[in-house]
Amino acid sequence: HYVARPVRDRAAGPYERGRVRVPECQRAYSLGGRGRNPRRPLYQGLAAPLPAAPVPPRRPPHAPAARHQEPRGNPADAPRLRNYGQRLPPRARLRAARRDGDVLLMDFGAEYANYAADLTRSIPVNGTFTPRQRQVYEAVLRVFRFAESRLVVGNSIEDYHKEVGETMEQELIKLDLLSASDVKNQDPDAPLYKKYFPHGTSHYLGLDVHDVGFKYRKFEAGMVYTNEPGIYIREEKLGIRLENDFLITASGNEDLMANIPLELADIERLMKK
Repeated sequence: HYVARPVRDRAAGPYERGRVRVPECQRAYSLGGRGRNPRRPLYQGLAAPLPAAPVPPRRPPHAPAARHQEPRGNPADAPRLRNYGQRLPPRARLRAARRDGDVLLMDFGAEYANYAADLTRSIPVNGTFTPRQRQVYEAVLRVFRFAESRLVVGNSIEDYHKEVGETMEQELIKLDLLSASDVKNQDPDAPLYKKYFPHGTSHYLGLDVHDVGFKYRKFEAGMVYTNEPGIYIREEKLGIRLENDFLITASGNEDLMANIPLELADIERLMKK
């Protein structure tokens, strides 16, 4: 494991947590942007059709459970989108998680040149999304694209999350998960979309994957944020999250992972290779 440490540039001054300088960012995050990208072959290797794993046998009553048989995961994730933790090697996690018809949610954290990256993809285990999975995937992608348009200079993290939340509400209504009347009469302090999207859309990114920052500070050129909307439907055993990292620039933003497949058709095409 590589531990990130602050880097001091005598010419430009010390690194300021919560804000990455543009030249430093473009160098440190070059793996996720244009040009040579060693993470892409790794992802392509994982995004191949996964043969269905055998269903584990039921244990007798009162028998001790296997250590990793049913590990606890993020409560926001659907029951079959399990988080198997760091005790199992990656290949063992894939073998344990795959079920024909499931969607496998993969969240990658990486560190390079003292800076962290964060990426999430959701792929169909058998290589093809079902009609319902396609609906949810496209809904998450539309929220992702809206959030991307709001990662601009002058916005704030609080206003940004409010705007994205309102967009998520409309997508959940289209998916018949919320009703327009209930959303209209909801408690503003407890928005209904939180049932299906309980976490924030973006977090600070820098020396740590979840870096520190000042939430009242406006977005500035040179800052780096994740963009990771998700919809988790426990009753349907379905969860989709998509995540890329964005550098805010003076003219908008730059998707540092733009060359890694994200569109639904690209994911299915990659799975068939």
